[in-house]
Amino acid sequence: MARDPLPLMARLRRLEVASAQAALAEARLREADATARAAGAAATLTAEQCDTLGADYAAWLPRGIAARDAALRDATHAESRAAAALAALVGARTAERSVERLAETRAEAARRDGLRRAAIRLEEAYSASTPRRT
Repeated sequence: MARDPLPLMARLRRLEVASAQAALAEARLREADATARAAGAAATLTAEQCDTLGADYAAWLPRGIAARDAALRDATHAESRAAAALAALVGARTAERSVERLAETRAEAARRDGLRRAAIRLEEAYSASTPRRT
């Protein structure tokens, strides 16, 4: 009889879920870091405008805007990666639940089959023990 691949499949699905959870946690950390950098760059732009209104500010402004825009792009990309990681986790959990449902279905079928066989054995034992009328 061939080995049942279901336990191995269940183990692989659990590992896939754990990996997806770790990837999501990492993506969310990177997203939070990128969002904080974007907020910092925007705050720096505002703070510099309030502190100095001279020629130095005019020279610094294009670099400040570029840094803010780059930080915003990084934050947007990090947010997209976090959303993709979440979608991967949802897919992994769905696959894991499918394997679990299949295992439950098989177990229920085996239980019903065992009950049916037990009922047949009881009927056979009863038939063998009762005298037949002729």
